[in-house]
Amino acid sequence: MGWTDVLALKMHSGDPKVFAGKSLDTAFKGENLMLLCAGMPNLGRHIRNAVACVPDTALQAFASAAVKSTGRADGGAGVKALTQAVSEACELPRSFKVLYEASANIESKIRSIARGYGAVGVD
Repeated sequence: MGWTDVLALKMHSGDPKVFAGKSLDTAFKGENLMLLCAGMPNLGRHIRNAVACVPDTALQAFASAAVKSTGRADGGAGVKALTQAVSEACELPRSFKVLYEASANIESKIRSIARGYGAVGVD
């Protein structure tokens, strides 16, 4: 979903301040668990924001549904809404078409896939 590194977490601790174009404070160099821990809430906010936008993004990308699944935490009960959504999606009309014929050569298959992603050509 995303990534970060230790320096970025330390820099989001709020102190010492970071200024564009200026060298980083020496506090950011080497191990500094206090700064690292102070920056973790920022990472948590980013994760919560990303999780919150996933359903809308999925629906905008033409998904038929976006449901929360908590199967890891709740077992079978946590995937009930997901299984219902998948079952309903299986009943929807489909407009599937293959990108290339199975008998096409590899170069033709690669060009077809690239065009599907908007490429003009393949070198």
